[in-house]
Amino acid sequence: MRANGFVDNLSGEELLGESVIREKRKIGEEGLRFIQIVEIAILLLVLGDDVLRQCGSRNT
Repeated sequence: MRANGFVDNLSGEELLGESVIREKRKIGEEGLRFIQIVEIAILLLVLGDDVLRQCGSRNT
């Protein structure tokens, strides 16, 4: 049992308060947003590297 929830004695399942569920959802959304930002940054790095290689091959 966690400090923020309580256990249903009939089923033995942990029940969380609404505020805890909202907080978990908020953390999940922030984590997803961070992952999306990292994916975009990696994509830009790969595309930028490809563009620089193409420009370099044209100049030589």
